Amino acid sequence: MWIFEEKQQLSGFWWIIILIVAISLASIFIPFLIDNSNAEIITQIIWITVIVDLLVIIMITKIFRFLIIKADDNELRFGFPPFVVKIPYDQIQSATLLKYNFWQAGGIGIRFGKGRRWNYIAKIGYAVEINWGNKKKHAFSISNHEELSKVLSD
Repeated sequence: MWIFEEKQQLSGFWWIIILIVAISLASIFIPFLIDNSNAEIITQIIWITVIVDLLVIIMITKIFRFLIIKADDNELRFGFPPFVVKIPYDQIQSATLLKYNFWQAGGIGIRFGKGRRWNYIAKIGYAVEINWGNKKKHAFSISNHEELSKVLSD
């Protein structure tokens, strides 16, 4: 049974999708505008690009849609399923609440950030940095940090 559970929806996700589509389509249409003698081949490439983009967008939205944070009597879990970190309480050396901005976090999603730690970020604002195991560091965004701090202190 979970004694703490939080599910954060990834914020600001729409711009990633727009960026993927814009870069893909620009890389196709610019050569087409310069030389349209191979219009048939370029049309096929455009369709392949659109299909691949849609598959990538669907995959990314399924994986990075929600950040899950859970704690039970034995361990703390956090991450974007299926990329979930499980940390037994006896391996946690310290947990620190951080206030950060977009640049300090390195963006949203899973990022290798400042201080040689992996960041699991869904919202900008507060994060918990966990030092555990053999010099391992992780951080994850949190909305209800007061409740989680009670769980971790027990």
